[in-house]
Amino acid sequence: MGDENGKPSVSVDVDVGAKLEAKTEVPSHASGRAVHALLDAISPFTDGLGLVGDHIRAHRFEVAVRIAERAKQIADERNLKIQSPPLKFMLPFLEKSSLEEPDSSLNEVWSQLLVSAASKFQPSMTIFPSILSQIGPSEANLLRELTSGFVEDRQVYSREHLFVEQVEGLLSEIRRRIIAGGEVWFSGAAELLEWRFESPRRPLEIRYYHKLAGNTGSVSRNNDFWEFKKIVSCGILERQGLVRTKSYTTEFELYGAELTLLEVTPFGLEFAYACEGIVGDSDP
Repeated sequence: MGDENGKPSVSVDVDVGAKLEAKTEVPSHASGRAVHALLDAISPFTDGLGLVGDHIRAHRFEVAVRIAERAKQIADERNLKIQSPPLKFMLPFLEKSSLEEPDSSLNEVWSQLLVSAASKFQPSMTIFPSILSQIGPSEANLLRELTSGFVEDRQVYSREHLFVEQVEGLLSEIRRRIIAGGEVWFSGAAELLEWRFESPRRPLEIRYYHKLAGNTGSVSRNNDFWEFKKIVSCGILERQGLVRTKSYTTEFELYGAELTLLEVTPFGLEFAYACEGIVGDSDP
């Protein structure tokens, strides 16, 4: 794969004729201005490195070709009608996605995102390549875990009243236990962290406190989310606007409890939706 000068001859075509093609050979007459521009995209930063620069160029295009090939395969398997996404999406997509390692698990996510953009483009998708380039496999896996069972339900945030009722139900249960057991109830607080919501939200922790003492008496944490790697991943996802934490309190006489939830934002759900390559007929 290459010309007589040892340079990679590769192209990624996403044309308006509803085709996604990845080729490893480019005829000499086809090496037009667009291909040349792509090949030289990082030349100012790598030409001085000689063979290292050539290696980086070859690496980036190997990854780009793999991602495009996989996207084409996914589209074919799902019988999707696809067309070229806007240039405003494609240029940052090619630039960011080609920086992944050839064997990175994120390459599948990039391919799914390309399928989403090529089959049903939404203006919000223009920022998705930038966001995806700033998270790693751990963050992608955590987001997938949080949205499991909800990513295909694009109407989940139109049913906020159900979520409010569920939070009120959990807070009522906490309050009932406080009334019944004062400080004693908290020994069984961990089981409340297993509460399941009909939305992409998970309980993070419950803090019990005495109002006159002015400090936290005890804390029960959801250990699944308080290991170091997940704390870091949650912070990264929160910085991208994909998740957020929210607290609720309930009190009775001198006792109170604060419930903290980790929730996927509506924007985060749309991002997860696009990165799963799922195409729906209705907008959220």
